[in-house]
Amino acid sequence: MQIERRGEGNGGSLLEAIVRDFGIRAVMVEAREEGGDLQRAVFTGDPGSSGVLRTSCGNIELALREEPAETGVDLILSARRQASGRLDRFSVFLETPAESLPGFRLHPLPFRVGLDGRDRTVAVDDAPSFEDFAEGWILEDGQRGLLMMRVPDGSHETCFVPAEIAIQNGEKVIRPGIAGADGEDHRTRSLFVRRLEKGETVQFPLLRLASFPGGWEEGVALFRDILSGRLTRLREPRRVSPVSYNTYHDFGPSLSRAKLEPLMPLLRDTGFGLLHLDPGWETFWGSAVWNEAEMGPVDDFVKLAGSYGLKVGCWTTLHTQNTELQDGRYCRDASGEKFVAEDFGEVKLWGVCPCGPWSQEFVRNMRALADAGFVFINSDFHDWPWWEQSCHDPSHGHPVPLSREEWALAVNRAFEEIRAGHPDLVIEMHDHVESGEYRTPAWYLFDRPESYDEKWAYEFMWKTHRDLMEGRLFSLYHLRKAEPVPLFLHMNMSTDNANAIAFWYVASCVTHVGVGGLLKAPEEVREGYRRAIATYNRYFDEFTRGEFAGIDELTHLHTALDGKRGVLLCFNLTREPAGRTVLAPVPEGTKQARLEDGAPLEISGGKVRVDVETRPEDVSIIGLVFDR
Repeated sequence: MQIERRGEGNGGSLLEAIVRDFGIRAVMVEAREEGGDLQRAVFTGDPGSSGVLRTSCGNIELALREEPAETGVDLILSARRQASGRLDRFSVFLETPAESLPGFRLHPLPFRVGLDGRDRTVAVDDAPSFEDFAEGWILEDGQRGLLMMRVPDGSHETCFVPAEIAIQNGEKVIRPGIAGADGEDHRTRSLFVRRLEKGETVQFPLLRLASFPGGWEEGVALFRDILSGRLTRLREPRRVSPVSYNTYHDFGPSLSRAKLEPLMPLLRDTGFGLLHLDPGWETFWGSAVWNEAEMGPVDDFVKLAGSYGLKVGCWTTLHTQNTELQDGRYCRDASGEKFVAEDFGEVKLWGVCPCGPWSQEFVRNMRALADAGFVFINSDFHDWPWWEQSCHDPSHGHPVPLSREEWALAVNRAFEEIRAGHPDLVIEMHDHVESGEYRTPAWYLFDRPESYDEKWAYEFMWKTHRDLMEGRLFSLYHLRKAEPVPLFLHMNMSTDNANAIAFWYVASCVTHVGVGGLLKAPEEVREGYRRAIATYNRYFDEFTRGEFAGIDELTHLHTALDGKRGVLLCFNLTREPAGRTVLAPVPEGTKQARLEDGAPLEISGGKVRVDVETRPEDVSIIGLVFDR
């Protein structure tokens, strides 16, 4: 199968150049209706002239348009279906024989290492058949590569990028994707494919293809640069927060002024700057009403915390444990009944609609807290219902049923409205579809005016030290390396060692670090955290506003925005001392580099050489000075 070309010579479009360079023999579509046979078709046309390829596959007509981009080429796919019904398969992809790309590897973005700690890199030569989806993919052999990624376009409607390796008639083929179903789970399945299943005409979000010299490092840097160029809110001054103390590990969902006031001197002495109230501050789970009976007047509480040098912030929820709300806040299914949206066994959360009366009341209550001096609000438990239910209540003013994307947008809008009149308020957002999981791109809805400031860095708050030692926290390294959106995570110090090694790994991979479990931690761990937080605060700007350079999973460099200072972290997860020589990139224009004590360092090829010795299960933290 060949792409039909009518251009002359070896010129033509950028797409044609990519086709030539990576041995792509066809742009294809596969579709199968439920219970039917697999249909396959090849796109044909004249990409060098009109920039449009077309094909028909069963009852689906498709057009693929290419447009030049500042980096690479953008592909825009549209599809029209003349029938309705479920599609068991829908995939549009570039196809190339694996034998034409020996030694190539396929990496998902941003999670080259998944949240489960599994290395998701696929070596094409040895790989069995597989199919997956991600925000983007890198196909590379260390010398050259191809980046495929979904580019933010300001819409709340987006989808992932598929990729697969298939065995077809005994031949292994690589299929970088243009569009697909994004799995079978209703929390990720592509809304565009769902619309096709209804017989609608759809246009998929654009896909960026960009070839580059080098390997994975160059590809992930290109991915980050493209995102940084598209997310205009990144150009605004970054709102940052001090190290937070989170209440949940010590107190669970039961808070009072009587419990918290005696703790405040210890928080101050440990170095915390923000008291982050997790569940327990409300009159009931989901009320968003300050529990004055247990916490005292909110203005007094903020003043009390301030007297110990502590700012105040809080957790919030959409869904509720309360079964007796009377104001129309619940989601209602097609039969008009309320339902459980999230079920944790003993804890069941009843679904609340983000478009109903909840929104106005929530915004009003959160603004009142911000007026009282709260500086941080984080979201949680706003999940799209787990069992593919939604809200059918027409009195809420939304289309019936409420779609997953409109649900996510409504949640985001509530927090946007809270910011009105509070320009310095820091807002954190968990994943819009499933709070603790990865169901939407890390940048999803970030670029909306007055949107959130930082994204939740997933559920590593429980056994943080174990997650590091078993490699799961490496996923945060890859997330920070690939994504420019600021990140937040609070972690459990009671599981850490006296060197605060898990604290340092989290602090290096996110821009806002929180800590819980202070009262449950051994004294030697508390003392380790006092030292660690004092050191972190010395380099606060480097960690929160500076540039992150991931040298490898155990070697990180943070450089101040003015390029004059940096801090190098070298982790040793083994039980033996470890020495290494680190070649760390220096800011452009650097003429000399030295340690903070004045000892000069050698620069060669734009990198500074640092010899490091790190104790067992510890981290070396090395301050650097750059002279320009």
